[in-house]
Amino acid sequence: MSAPRPLFSHFTRAMAWALAAQLLLALVLMVALVLRPLSERSAQDKAALIVLSAKTWLELPPGTRPDFEDELRERHGLVLEADGAGRGEAPGGGWMAYPQLLGRALERRLDAAPRVGLDAGLDQVVVRLSVHGQPFAVSFDAPRLLGGQLMALSLVLLGSTALAAFVAMRMTRRLVRPLEAMAKVAQAWGRGRDAPLAVRDCEVLEVRELGERLEQMMRMQRRLEHDRTTLLAGISHDLRTPLARLRLALEMMPEDEGDGLRDAMVRDVEAMDRLIGQALQLARGETLPEASVDLAGLARQLAGDHRRNGVELDFSGPAACVAPCEPQALRRILGNLIDNAWRYSGFQPVEMTLQCDHGRWRFEVLDRGPGIPGDMREAVFQPFVRLEPSRSVATGGSGLGLAIARQLAQVQGWRLGLGPREGGGARAWLEMDEA
Repeated sequence: MSAPRPLFSHFTRAMAWALAAQLLLALVLMVALVLRPLSERSAQDKAALIVLSAKTWLELPPGTRPDFEDELRERHGLVLEADGAGRGEAPGGGWMAYPQLLGRALERRLDAAPRVGLDAGLDQVVVRLSVHGQPFAVSFDAPRLLGGQLMALSLVLLGSTALAAFVAMRMTRRLVRPLEAMAKVAQAWGRGRDAPLAVRDCEVLEVRELGERLEQMMRMQRRLEHDRTTLLAGISHDLRTPLARLRLALEMMPEDEGDGLRDAMVRDVEAMDRLIGQALQLARGETLPEASVDLAGLARQLAGDHRRNGVELDFSGPAACVAPCEPQALRRILGNLIDNAWRYSGFQPVEMTLQCDHGRWRFEVLDRGPGIPGDMREAVFQPFVRLEPSRSVATGGSGLGLAIARQLAQVQGWRLGLGPREGGGARAWLEMDEA
């Protein structure tokens, strides 16, 4: 499958092929229906003049023939030689060649077929024929009628084609420009940024209506997101209030006497509180401001924090990598990736790398776990999707970590993906989006 091209490129290529086909068709029709009939008519008139001149020469007294030859030369450009001697000629070929057309016209008027060709300089037509047994050689300047008409026609068609192409390209640009603007605005909307859609003054009715529909859809989507966030915030508040009372009651209970029931209940309450917080964060999808950040320093701090929490994490990257990004979102994404790699690899060592080149960057988090099947590498970014089928927090998380990471990455304009690691394991990567 070929790579997609801009709409302007599609229009330009289609218009170029259409205009080229139109130009070729016009040339073929003009040559076949206009220029060839004109050339045949000119050849027939010239053949009639040659035969008539030869017969007239035979009927004239010998003394007046030189004057007749001079008159033919001056008035008609014909050089008539009665002895048949003349310059050597080369046959003129091609279905549009004037000598061929003249030869066929002469054959219809004479008993013997004439010889018609061009002289060595290709600037004169030489005709050798016999009339009533008398050989003649007739020469005249090769006509330029066909070449001149064809050149004029070609210039007219090329000019009209160029004008049509110019107008079509201007109209295409006027159509594509607002579409490009809408694509950029839609991209900004997808990242949670407010951007005006300036197509109200567009002269193309369909484009203006499309812009109005997009604005209407965006307002509806923002309203739905606000309602969803409000609803989840209310549910979170209503759930956290009894959880807080339950947590307080558990703290006031006497210490366990070895069965660990109280500590298990406290852990369950904390897990429920974290799940509510993650669900609320996923629903909000807020856009955070960017700042100039040393990504290498941030990664080293994050690696140190995880190592203090017992994660075997090794970081490798440049000494410094300064780029604009939102540090809180980057910390949350990398933290979720590291936690997943540590948990699902069976608590084996995890590696994190950073590549930085002229302001562009790419993080990778690698583990030696069982890896992720190819058909599940996109599904695991959906909320509450886990490779481990049970919903136990002892064998995995809530299924929201990667969903939150993907949403944060999309809001910031980054790309997040999963793949296999060479030698076994999984590889998660986060990088700046090329767009």
